[in-house]
Amino acid sequence: MNEDPQLLDDETEAGAGLSRARRWVIAVAVGAVVLTGTGVGASLLIKSPAQAAADSAPPPADVLTAPVDKRVLRSSVILRGTVVAGQSLDVTPVAAGAGDGGTTPTVTKTPLKAGDAVLAGKPLIEVSGRPVIALPGALPVYRDLKPGAEGDDVTQLQRALAGLGHGTAPDPSGTYGPGTKGAVSKLYASLGYDPAVAGGDDGEGLKAAEQLVKSQERAVEDAQDALDTAQAAEGASEASEASGGAGSSNDAETPAPRAPRAPRTARRQPAGGPAEAAEAG
Repeated sequence: MNEDPQLLDDETEAGAGLSRARRWVIAVAVGAVVLTGTGVGASLLIKSPAQAAADSAPPPADVLTAPVDKRVLRSSVILRGTVVAGQSLDVTPVAAGAGDGGTTPTVTKTPLKAGDAVLAGKPLIEVSGRPVIALPGALPVYRDLKPGAEGDDVTQLQRALAGLGHGTAPDPSGTYGPGTKGAVSKLYASLGYDPAVAGGDDGEGLKAAEQLVKSQERAVEDAQDALDTAQAAEGASEASEASGGAGSSNDAETPAPRAPRAPRTARRQPAGGPAEAAEAG
């Protein structure tokens, strides 16, 4: 069968045109896809000011809730060691006179025990019957304070006494006067002790003066007794001579000797202490 050459050429051209049309369609579709992707990418990267402000604005207020577990937080740590005092202070008792007939201070009472709190105005120990009282202050006590003393240590004492409720008026600050002396006496009395005798010798000078007065009183009494005895003897001798010269009988009256004087008791009131009674020999 013979084909027409003209028909074959028409079919070939028609196939070629269809192929070209298909390529154009594909190209257009690909271009559209590319343009769409480009637009989407540009919309993600490029934002208007309003959109940027909206994206950066905080979210609306809302109530956030969370479960709460109520319990005691604790963490236990077990340690082993030795507990010792962080600070210790050696107290050397010093007492003028050191009691009756002794020269060595002796601790006579320890009111505090290990672990007890040290309180202001309370005795730490008792030395030879005298209390060692704890008082607050930064200045170490370096001397005995007595009426007439002045200085920062006196000011510190006055502040400590005022803190315990014992005012020192009308004494000025830093001067140990009658007001400070009265406050010290009240402090000792509140603890059940007699105030210490000012003078630094625990009253030894006063005791010596009292003993001297007593010895002089005894000497005067002894001299008076001797004088009375001599007068009685002289009177008896004169009466005996008068009786013998007159030749009187044994019934003549003779003056009786004077009775011996009864011992007298001297009573004195020492300054700052109770009355003492001493019998004259």
